[in-house]
Amino acid sequence: MKEIRINQFDDQDYQNVEMLRSLGINRNMAHVIVYMANQKESRGKEIEIATGLRQPQVSHAMKKIRALSWIDEKYSKKVKGSKGRPYKIYNLNISIYNILDYYQNKLYEQYQISSNVIYNLKINLAKE
Repeated sequence: MKEIRINQFDDQDYQNVEMLRSLGINRNMAHVIVYMANQKESRGKEIEIATGLRQPQVSHAMKKIRALSWIDEKYSKKVKGSKGRPYKIYNLNISIYNILDYYQNKLYEQYQISSNVIYNLKINLAKE
């Protein structure tokens, strides 16, 4: 049997997930982002084990992250004599700081839109 080492989430990782969720990030995406920020590259199974997410949750989060072009995926090379299809190996191709900047800008844009709506409401309601 082959032994592999997989890092597990600790309290700090769970706190980071909750902070990301407070920014409006999906729970599964937050788990994957926190895990991938600390890893060079990982297989989907490793992400499942480390984060406690199930395979469909990891796949769905990866699909969303891939749509933002934040992750690269490649297929493992087949080992001679191995059976089954090759597994995907993921790595984050953007720094966690750039991801946080993305969400900061997104929240700032939402704030500006809300602020303009409130301003216009005050003007319109003051006329009545």
